[in-house]
Amino acid sequence: MDKKDIVSISVYMKNNPKYSLKWMTELKCFNPTGMKLDHYKKGRSVKYKEDVYNKELKQKILDDEYRIQIDDLNNSVECFVSDYSENVVIATANLEYDIYYLNEKSILSIISDIMVNVGIVATIEDLTDWFLQNTNDVSDYKVYQKSLAGIPLVEDPYVRGKKIIDVEKLPGYGQQIGSIWVGAAWKMWFGRPYYEFVPRECIERFQECYSNEKISDDCYCITLYKDLNEYSKPENRKRQWKFKEAINFPAVVKKLKEREKNREKNPSIEIKSGNFEHGGMKQFWYYVDSDNNLVKKSNAVKIKIHEYDRAGYIIWRGELEI
Repeated sequence: MDKKDIVSISVYMKNNPKYSLKWMTELKCFNPTGMKLDHYKKGRSVKYKEDVYNKELKQKILDDEYRIQIDDLNNSVECFVSDYSENVVIATANLEYDIYYLNEKSILSIISDIMVNVGIVATIEDLTDWFLQNTNDVSDYKVYQKSLAGIPLVEDPYVRGKKIIDVEKLPGYGQQIGSIWVGAAWKMWFGRPYYEFVPRECIERFQECYSNEKISDDCYCITLYKDLNEYSKPENRKRQWKFKEAINFPAVVKKLKEREKNREKNPSIEIKSGNFEHGGMKQFWYYVDSDNNLVKKSNAVKIKIHEYDRAGYIIWRGELEI
């Protein structure tokens, strides 16, 4: 395998420090040389120091928002909670194939444990294939020395005479809308919160795959085809299409986009820009209930406010009763 042969892993889960810590410690199946931790050395990539990392990690995962990463030349593990993610952690890992297969049993166990307890959806797929199935730039295929034969092209709506890839006609095309992913990957887990968007029976009854395993009462793991790196086989592409048909991919995308529009009307988080009294340029307003859980604005009893300076660092935190 060369440097571009990377396994991409993503887990979307409810924010819970226990499982973020599990991800960032137990997925460390390589020798990291670099690390990034919010506000440590201004969030820059610095040399990995285990004692510093362990101390900062345990503090950062208690924050409302954070980004933590460890890496070497080809591998990385990250946890991320964004200002817009509705208290959902996006945990990712990019691992060389050899490292992945050497640790596959433990990696699958970690993902299943997270999914059973706090998981929404999780995926494993080849990183290069994911990228090429989701880019509309023709030149990317040249960079990866991949043929455009059979790849659907359309006119670029913004540049006359330019061709771009029609990604919606590719079986591996997926979307992350808000804090939810929908698509068709080699291996996928689905937890109870996902059934708000995709009916459970669509997942439970799907048989056009290599395996469909019931992990717990509310969690299923679907493996579309046997070998991760055989994504380009016609029969495996067909299985991706079959899965997207089974869940009615266009309808799920539409539902998720409508949900995002409704969030904008009755948000859980609002961003204010201006020149604020503590010297900040932006404020993030988090609408919470009496237990400090993020809720819709209409159900909130108070607002937690984080004020940021021009460089993006928090300079003030406060609360406002509603």
